[in-house]
Parts: sequence; C-alpha cells; structure tokens
Amino acid sequence: MSNRDTIEAEPGSIVFGWQNVLHGYLNQENEPVHLLVFVTPAKIGLVYPDDEDPVVRKVAVERRKVNIEEEVDVLSEYSSFQTVLVHGRYEEPEEPDAYKVFVNWRKKQIFIFDREKVELATDEPIRLLKYVAKS
Repeated sequence: MSNRDTIEAEPGSIVFGWQNVLHGYLNQENEPVHLLVFVTPAKIGLVYPDDEDPVVRKVAVERRKVNIEEEVDVLSEYSSFQTVLVHGRYEEPEEPDAYKVFVNWRKKQIFIFDREKVELATDEPIRLLKYVAKS
C-alpha cells in the first residue's frame, strides 16, 4: 500500500492505495492472482517520497479495502468506484468527459466505455464494479 504499509486482500476485494507512493503485491497462496490496477490521474510520476512526506495523499485505513459483493461507493477528486446491480438492460447516457469501466470480477470480464453511451445487458442479476475517471 505504501513504502512500509501492507494490507491483506481476499478474492473480490478492492484495495485503495495512496497517491505518490510505491505499490505492489505479493501472492502467498497457491492459486493465481488476477490483479487489475486503476490509476488516476493520467499524469504519473516515478518519484516515490517517504510515507510521512506531505505530498503523499493518504486514504483513511478504514476506507482502504472493500468487498465487491457488498455495496461500494468511494469517491475521490479524480475518480469513483461503486457497485451496480444489473439485471436485464442497463444504460447510461454519453458523457463527453468520462471514462467508465465495468468489471465482472467473477467472470473476469471488463467493459470499457470511453466518452460513449453505456449499454449492458444480462440474463441474470450480476453485481458489477463501476469505475469512472474524468478524462
């Protein structure tokens, strides 16, 4: 999570890092890890200050890990994560400044909408993780 901090994650977890710190992972299980990383804003630097540096933007510990199977609603100045229950047809209007990603983590599917209308359809109810970044 940072230069020194770690957090354990279970399948279906979302883990939020801090801005301006090094991130990584270690798989201590026999099963493979499928890691999907969302990064905002688009400008990314390669300078990693110490955890105590004031440029490090920290997420409160209690907000650093959530489970996709539960309701998720996390907002920052750059992006948002929320869960959406889809059954049948799901639509959102075109937003010219929004990049949207819907993740079906159980089936390892990703649906990307880059400044376009969102149209999804399912035969059975499914909870998707919705990520939105302003472009």
